[in-house]
This record gives sequence, C-alpha cells and structure tokens, in this order.
Amino acid sequence: MSHPFLERLTRKRPFLLDTGLSTELERRGATLDPRLWSSRLLLDAPELIVSVHLDNLSAGAQVITTATYQASFEGFAEVLGLSRNASRDLMARSVELARQAVRLHLERTPVSLPPAIAGSLGPYGAFLADGSEFRGDYVVDPVVLRDHHAPRIEALLDAGVDVIAFETLPRRDEALVVAELLDQLACPAAWISFSTRSSQELAGGDSLEQTARDLCGARHVSAIGLNCCPPSRVSPALEVLRSATSQPLLVKPNSGEEWVDGVWSASSEAESIPALVEDWLKRGVLGVGGCCRTRPELLRILSRTGLFGT
Repeated sequence: MSHPFLERLTRKRPFLLDTGLSTELERRGATLDPRLWSSRLLLDAPELIVSVHLDNLSAGAQVITTATYQASFEGFAEVLGLSRNASRDLMARSVELARQAVRLHLERTPVSLPPAIAGSLGPYGAFLADGSEFRGDYVVDPVVLRDHHAPRIEALLDAGVDVIAFETLPRRDEALVVAELLDQLACPAAWISFSTRSSQELAGGDSLEQTARDLCGARHVSAIGLNCCPPSRVSPALEVLRSATSQPLLVKPNSGEEWVDGVWSASSEAESIPALVEDWLKRGVLGVGGCCRTRPELLRILSRTGLFGT
C-alpha cells in the first residue's frame, strides 16, 4: 500500500496542506488554553476539531495536522492532572479524530491516494507558552529536549500518524536534536519547518542556510520548510533553503496579520498567498498550506488554480 505522505513527495506534484487549526477553532467559539492551546479541546470539544479537519479536507487539503502542537506529557500532567498513560491516550485521540474526519471525507469524495495525517508537534518554546517559539530565546540542555520530545513522537507514531510534523522550530540546536530523535526512533516520515525572523535567520538568530545544510544527512527528515511567517518572507527564504538542500520543501505561512497587544492587526507585510503561490512552486515547493489566521477557503482558492494534484 502506498504511503499517503511519502507517495506525494515521490510524485513531485504540488499538494495542499491544511490551514490554521487553532485559530479556526477559536473563530468557531472555542477557548484556547494558554498552556495547551488547541490540545485542551481534545477533551472539551472533540467534535469541533473533527469539523475543522473535515472543512479543510472538503476544501482540498491532502494532509491534515493533529491538534497536538502544544501537547506534551508535562503540560497534560500540570494542567489536567493526567497520568502518562492518560496523556498517551489523549495524544492518540487526536489521531483518531483526524482519522474520523478522513473517513467521513472519503465517504463523500473517494480518491486513489487518501489524505495523510500529520502529527503536529511544536518546539520546546511552545511548551513554555510565552511566545518563545517566535523568539527562540531559550537555551535548554539537549537531554531535556530529548526527554520532552521523544515520548511525544512515540505516542503519535504508536497512534498511527502517517508523518510527524515538527512546526515553528526557532533554533538550530533543537532542530538537530529532533532530527537525531527521528533517526533513533526510525520514524517512517517527518518534516521540520522553521520559525524565522528574516529570510536568512531562524527566529533565534541561527543561520537558516546552515541549519538546512545540517539536516541534509538526517535520514528520517523527509522534507523541510517554513511556517507561521508572513507570506512576503517566503520567496526569499525559499531561495536560501534551495541553495542549501535538495530536500522537498513545504510552506505554511500565516495570514500576514500581526499579534500586537493581544489582538490581530493588519500588517504592512501582508500579501495574498494565492498571488504568491506560483512563485513558491517555481522555487521547488511541493506542499502549501496556511498557519495562523488562514482558513479553509484559502484551499478552495488554491485548488481552483489547477496548480495542485488530487
């Protein structure tokens, strides 16, 4: 049987990732937990998570991400009082909710290659729940990073995700620890996407080019990319990535809005993703989706361009 994510990379035909899960849940009335973000809704509103997954699939998403970006064993214990076994069960629930949405979608729209389920994992900075993933100003012992990330990866792999998606990584050292863990755990497929401060630098100040070069030898990192950056930053950053690696590239920019004083506001950098996407594809991008404040309607617009496979 074809692997639903790796097969898409092998085909080398552009495909659609999903859009911003947490901010869409918030738009629909959910309250996001500051410590756990959307993963709290695995307990409080699982049906809402399924509905957002299904809307993304109906709009054209060929890969959907689980509601686990800010999920961790430490966070579940501290906020919800869950045991490790209960925490594993909650991580597994995120995969079952995504699988449920895929089943419902395929009943309506049969396809030869089913959508892939990506287990979303944020950096250690996301666990800190203070915006550190957008600054990268934390320094953590590699042993602590391994102890934090390894059980999360294992829980999602055991639950049957098709691909592990490490998103918004702001630091080179953490990316290398993650890549090492993915190799040690023989992860079938994974991608790493970065949080950046410019087209040249990760959010923590490390060189984007050097970090990409360092990941070239990671056997279980199937693709690398960018997420939660302004759309206008994507093209110049892709130029940097493509000069450093031949790995498949994925992008999930945000809407271009900025989080200022607790509210989203328009940015002078804001540009339309549909207006830029053809340039991204020319620069070698295979997977395109959206991060914060992007909505499923974006995928409908991109689907109508005829640039993406099914």
